[in-house]
Amino acid sequence: TYSTSYLHVLVVSGNYTAAYLDSRAMNFFKDYVTELVAMSDEEFETSRSSLVKTTRNKPNTLASEAFGIWTEITQHTYSFNISEAMAQTLQSVTKAEIQEMLQEAVLSSARRRVSLWYIGGGKPVPTSPEHNQIDPPQVVLPITALEVWKAAQPSL
Repeated sequence: TYSTSYLHVLVVSGNYTAAYLDSRAMNFFKDYVTELVAMSDEEFETSRSSLVKTTRNKPNTLASEAFGIWTEITQHTYSFNISEAMAQTLQSVTKAEIQEMLQEAVLSSARRRVSLWYIGGGKPVPTSPEHNQIDPPQVVLPITALEVWKAAQPSL
């Protein structure tokens, strides 16, 4: 099992439907697994080292550092050293572990998945699969009054 609670993918477009973007995101993960399998160990190590270095980068401004601290406080996580913990985890993760996680947690038909589609501009809500969509929506909740909906959401 993995300690990952969720994988969050945010894609925004004014030109493509939510169904199309959803299918492209899932295709990206499928293609990435193929790339990962073909990737040499040296290339994987270079990518991993670069990601560890980026994760350990300190905030460039006082404002960005304050934002990070306040994010931890408002989300009640209080993980002020999260970047270092992530870097240490990244140093030990293997290519095989990433492949396994993607197969089981993202691409497996047994996975649990929530896909939220915000459709604006008076466009119709899709009711049938389109663009080879993998998981058509099972529940459609129209939001007719955005301000009312926002007010009903729990605050962080």
